Amino acid sequence: MPATELTDCGPHGNPGSKERGQVHLLTRIMPRKARVALGGMVFHVLNRGIGRRQLFETQADYDAFERIITETLNKCPMRICGYCLMPNHWHFVMWPEGDEDLGLFMQRLSVTHVKRWQKHRNVVGQRHLYQARFKSFPIGRLNGPVTFLFLR
Repeated sequence: MPATELTDCGPHGNPGSKERGQVHLLTRIMPRKARVALGGMVFHVLNRGIGRRQLFETQADYDAFERIITETLNKCPMRICGYCLMPNHWHFVMWPEGDEDLGLFMQRLSVTHVKRWQKHRNVVGQRHLYQARFKSFPIGRLNGPVTFLFLR
């Protein structure tokens, strides 16, 4: 929630004016809290379409997203232990090596997906595709082989 304060404004709505006028509500935008995604940790990562919008309607949509994953891996290496794509959301289990790797990978993946999804549907610049930034939850550290099972 952004911080707010009340200020007295002059007759022309200028904060700090010596003449008293209307009271305006000023909002100071606070920067969002930086994510902590330590390299070496394993994370459950997910995101969903805004308003439960379908991200994948056809097999071609799933195939296109998997191509974006491959392209993103070529630019931003990431250990992906597994993933599951569903019509309106997706899940990944990721194991970044460096502290900033998860955020960089997810930013490139998400931005590329949104741009191509909108272009394919001729809705460029219209609203959001995802409901928010991706969510990530630390699972722990891996010290040996692990099996992940995703059920639909």
